[in-house]
Amino acid sequence: MEYPSATRDDIEQDVEIDILVRVEEVNDGRGKIDSLVRTVDRLGNSIPLTVFESNPEYQFTPGNWYVLRRASGNYYERKDRLELRSNFGKLSVDAVPDPSPEVAPVLAADSTDAETQSVGDATQPTAGADTATDGGTLALDIETVSAVPESEVDLDDSSTLELLCVAVGYRDRPGGHVETEVLFREGTDDRSELQLYADLCDWIEARDPARLLTYNGSGFDLPHLRTRIDLIADASDLWSETVKCVVRLFGTSDGPGALDHTDLYERGSLADATDSRATYWDVYRHSLDPTDWRGEQREAGRYPDDWDLDDPRVRGGDVPGFGDRYLSLVADGAGDDPEARALRELLRHYAVADVDPLFTLADARGA
Repeated sequence: MEYPSATRDDIEQDVEIDILVRVEEVNDGRGKIDSLVRTVDRLGNSIPLTVFESNPEYQFTPGNWYVLRRASGNYYERKDRLELRSNFGKLSVDAVPDPSPEVAPVLAADSTDAETQSVGDATQPTAGADTATDGGTLALDIETVSAVPESEVDLDDSSTLELLCVAVGYRDRPGGHVETEVLFREGTDDRSELQLYADLCDWIEARDPARLLTYNGSGFDLPHLRTRIDLIADASDLWSETVKCVVRLFGTSDGPGALDHTDLYERGSLADATDSRATYWDVYRHSLDPTDWRGEQREAGRYPDDWDLDDPRVRGGDVPGFGDRYLSLVADGAGDDPEARALRELLRHYAVADVDPLFTLADARGA
């Protein structure tokens, strides 16, 4: 059988494409979206497929191969990714036999993905490795905005911080594709922060990981995740399931559903430990000048004297400034304005760079 040769690199905005994919996961959508299908092309590149509610009902089975015909290419600016859409119902889906490794090299790669070590006549997973049977591995990093004036911010006090976004990554097996996403808060009130918690729980529970990777998560991310929700959750039952989810996943006990946490932090920044890519604030179109808040941070002892105030690289202390502006635009109904889109992309790019390298770092350390 002859299969389309196209891969993710051939996807173009609003251009129809025929492509061979393997379905990895099917999740229910929300609102006008019927389902979100995670696929990989024949080379193993991840390609999300969005199917809308008004389209024909498509049947997908994880692990099976399909030829998608007349799929519509889309560049999702908010997440800086190429994806496919169901093209106003023009998409046709044909289930096909598994291709050969010559046609789909990802199959050859799959056969060598599992990190195993021989024990007698049996094989056992390498210690610490995420496997397809243990639920896989989640990586997480939070970004915050200030709830008080700059001079009063205490990075150990959750009442002076609020969640802005959460970067998450997931890998179902060693050497497998790493899926990343940044979940954003969409307002400035407590309800919007609680909704971010709910979105985080939904994202994690849809993948059901067993392990959690962070970089200084024990000292920053997890304490603030636990404490912030206690500070803002109201006494009603509206958010009770979300609170229970956060306690179960990130609590200090090892009860059912708790994630096995590995903190990869060693003295120094993540950039010192990995080849994480920098984000440059001067390439995005916005109205902010980071030197304004960097001067205040230097006076407070949080911006070193040997760092240039006009350094174009985004630092961790810059995120609250960019985040505050983004949230204020969203709260004012200007979330689709060019500046809001630029700030969201800046923040997304920065946040992803804090989770993507964690898998490679964990592998290198045998964690």
